[in-house]
Amino acid sequence: MPMPGTRPLAAGDIAWVSTDAYVPEGTLSEAMSWNGGALDRSRLENAARAIGLLDDALLPGGLDARLDKGGANLSGGQRLRIAIARAQLSGRTMLADEPTAKLDRTTAEAVRRMLIGISGTRLVVMATHDRDLAAAADLVVDLTRDDTVEVAA
Repeated sequence: MPMPGTRPLAAGDIAWVSTDAYVPEGTLSEAMSWNGGALDRSRLENAARAIGLLDDALLPGGLDARLDKGGANLSGGQRLRIAIARAQLSGRTMLADEPTAKLDRTTAEAVRRMLIGISGTRLVVMATHDRDLAAAADLVVDLTRDDTVEVAA
């Protein structure tokens, strides 16, 4: 039974962002909207631009860039950014594992800005070693090595 003032979430209410994100074969726009249905092209462009996917020299063609099955022609950072954009576009609560891992400093900052922005309208839960990202959080749970838990708001 949920505690008073809480709202239970069903599995379908959560967008999962993994450091080993799956990317389907097709175009960048199809990968970003995968399992989310048809999305307006301008929304896709805005999300892709916000985290540097449209400026990525290794993704010629922008939203029409061709992606191999499983994202075989992409770096881990590119696959991660596609998963983050997909979660952002879904409008669902986001659960992200190391969302700035595998990213260079500039790209990580763009992802931080996106995550901070969407956290104003929905719940974003992250596991991270990124001190800058953790510093921007409303609540930090620090799991220490000696089996203690520290909570800071």
